[in-house]
Amino acid sequence: MRTTCAFLLAAAAMLATSCGDGDGGNESERQDTPEALPKPTATRAHIQEICALVEFHQEQTGEWPTSLSQVAPDVFRKDPWGHAYQYKLTEKKPGYVVWSVGPDGKDGTGDDIRSDDP
Repeated sequence: MRTTCAFLLAAAAMLATSCGDGDGGNESERQDTPEALPKPTATRAHIQEICALVEFHQEQTGEWPTSLSQVAPDVFRKDPWGHAYQYKLTEKKPGYVVWSVGPDGKDGTGDDIRSDDP
């Protein structure tokens, strides 16, 4: 999947909305943000946005990032359960995988949420 500028702008707008100003705000204003969604749904949304950033980095530099710290803003460093998102380069297309270890915090268990899940 090739990431387009329009998609990245939409992802940036969603990121700006989900970050907010930290004051709590009006709950009705936050209903469409990932944080207002169930944790698994929010995690999938975060992973999609992280993947867009990873692919944008690859398109701009010709190389996959070696770590998420090269591309992901601080808001995407941890999943909704407080665990760090994982990232690994792979031989299979698209060339990387991003995942959350899920609510149990253990890698490789049935509750992991991965970018390469069907």
